[in-house]
Amino acid sequence: MRLTRIVGSSIIALGLSTVWAETVRELHVFLPDNATWNSSTPMIYEDGQSHALTPDPDHCGWFIRKYVDEEIPNKVVFHTDDDEELRNSIGMGGENSDSLQAIPLADVFQVFASEATFINALYFVADGNRASELPSATKGWFTERPMITGTCSFNLAATIYDTDASLHPSFSCYAAGGEGCQAQSGIAAQDVERAKVLEAINACLGVTTGLVDSTLDKTIKKPKLSAAGKKCFIDDKYFNQLFNYTEGVNEASCFDIPFTRTNHGKWEFNSDNFTSPNLRIPVPGGFFPVEGKTNELVKSYFANQVPAPAARTKHYAEGPIFHGEKLRKIDSTEFVPVFDLTCNGPGWNKGHNCNGLFADAAETETFFKSINSTIDCVFGWSCTDQAPTNWPLFTEGTETKATAGVPRWSSNVSVAEGNGGRNQHFCAEMHSTFRFKNGLKFSISGSDDIWVYIDNKLAIDIGGTHLAAPGYVDVDKFMPNATIGELYDIDIFYCNRRTTSGDLKISTSMLFPKFASGIRVENSRYNTDPQKVSNFNTYKVCRAISDGTSCTPTTIICDTADAPKTMKIRYQLTTDKTGTDATKTLISEAEFTANPIQLNGIFDVSNPMRPVINENKLNETFNPGTYYLIIKIDSDQYVLQLQVKGTTSVAERRVPASITNNFSIAKSGALEITITTEKMNIAKQYAIMDINGHVISTGKLNSSDTRVKVATAGSYIVKVGNNYKRVNIK
Repeated sequence: MRLTRIVGSSIIALGLSTVWAETVRELHVFLPDNATWNSSTPMIYEDGQSHALTPDPDHCGWFIRKYVDEEIPNKVVFHTDDDEELRNSIGMGGENSDSLQAIPLADVFQVFASEATFINALYFVADGNRASELPSATKGWFTERPMITGTCSFNLAATIYDTDASLHPSFSCYAAGGEGCQAQSGIAAQDVERAKVLEAINACLGVTTGLVDSTLDKTIKKPKLSAAGKKCFIDDKYFNQLFNYTEGVNEASCFDIPFTRTNHGKWEFNSDNFTSPNLRIPVPGGFFPVEGKTNELVKSYFANQVPAPAARTKHYAEGPIFHGEKLRKIDSTEFVPVFDLTCNGPGWNKGHNCNGLFADAAETETFFKSINSTIDCVFGWSCTDQAPTNWPLFTEGTETKATAGVPRWSSNVSVAEGNGGRNQHFCAEMHSTFRFKNGLKFSISGSDDIWVYIDNKLAIDIGGTHLAAPGYVDVDKFMPNATIGELYDIDIFYCNRRTTSGDLKISTSMLFPKFASGIRVENSRYNTDPQKVSNFNTYKVCRAISDGTSCTPTTIICDTADAPKTMKIRYQLTTDKTGTDATKTLISEAEFTANPIQLNGIFDVSNPMRPVINENKLNETFNPGTYYLIIKIDSDQYVLQLQVKGTTSVAERRVPASITNNFSIAKSGALEITITTEKMNIAKQYAIMDINGHVISTGKLNSSDTRVKVATAGSYIVKVGNNYKRVNIK
């Protein structure tokens, strides 16, 4: 079926209604599977109103819009939540359409309703590459779901420093009568006096803020102990061991933390639903990333380190416990659980002062009920009827699942059944980047210390040994001067310093991209130079160097000052995505090198790591279509796709007379063709083809007349830019 022959006037002529009363209609859309869309909340624009799309929990990469007893709109496009002007929106033709055409959705449903396979749902593949791979009479549109999936997970590499209370004086064990494992013999780890250690342990019970400096050295990327922090960590020496390999004190390893996309569109890791690896008996719940280590495994992470078997000591452990329904309720403004918004900090000021809280369960319950008298349940052991769907139950005192029992497992070191406790007492550091956009949120909770730096400034400060405590950042307010589209650092530091549980939950609208070797390009959307007019797009070109393993730090070069002198960036503008067809080259590498500012300022690569594209001039000058700015560094290549949409008619398009791809041809001699172009032709190459379209010669255009010899008489096709002309040579 050809939709374009039916939609529109023909439907109106049939007098069909666009209201589907008493019937549910579903629109399923597969959006572009790239960093821009995956780090945004996808929106659907309907007749002047935008709404967030709902992720399909059963089909990765798909989003749903349901229409229940409501009129189906007739002007629909899709856009990211930070594209309020719809400049990069997607319409009827999908991602790679030459022009933006709003989707007449009510009409589309009417047309497809006659298909035998139509069951009240349509499926639109807006991803241009995926749509091209799928057979369809109307590109991208289907009445049955195509078998494609998108990106719904990624890993964030964490360096784990595994230690034990017997090796480090800042780690301890809960016991009803006092300290349960530190300094049991009278002398604490590293020969620190027992009294001094116990004083430091007790000074850190509950959320303890101000233990670290508020800024992070961007070259070292390690938190620094504050003067106030010595009450908890005794001395800089012991604090610095938390996040540095120290022989005889800890073992360093790497662990990939898996993030998945939630039904609310956030990226999340939740240890409540996580099964730690290498357990003898797999049991869900808790964050224990260093189970099952051996000397050989330790040395495989970092060959030069000396194994410290005592770091793998297991202690009595308990599984996670859920919070009551009212604390899990999604806040209507921030769209995160109410619990996540509890504590104030550098990145959030609409909660409460949590300093000293979350030291024990009884005081925590009292606190929550004091700030909200309607809360009837804080911890799930008092309200098992409020358990989340599919929350597991266990036989009391064991790790054995049961149909009836208690809502958390227990693992005893001395019991043969189960896993014999857990390897607790470790710290972890995570480093990544994110692309700034409006509306970003970040929340984290866990036990124990958590410090999060955003753009090297402390954003979450929930140090101390405590029950799972929350931290939250409204990134817009925390970074009021951030540039949209720019990359910024996020650095997360976390410690499990006190038994008996280990919890970690991270939920964010940020996407933490994992750099692999090659070229990465970020778009800042707005130029920061006030001397330049609006609608300039500045791009950042970065070179990433990695050995390809997800836990290995990647060297990122994004600034000219940091770039090796041997690193040369080359540019090519073409209509061939591969860049190999010389006949489709519009501006060659040599021409960009000779003149970094091309076509009256449409392209400016004067700073090769910050190319600038004048979006207004691009759309005014170029015909609708897809163009490719290819960026090359050594053997690596990045293709930047430029889509010129037909937002104005050809008659309205303001094409400067000095920039064109018009040309004329004439027979100028025996077996010779003369190609005459205007003074500044946008095309720089020509191609001569035989009548069957086979290229027989190519070359560079001169400034005005270009003379080309052919081998024999006959008919030839001459191609300049996207234009073709035929000439007969007798």
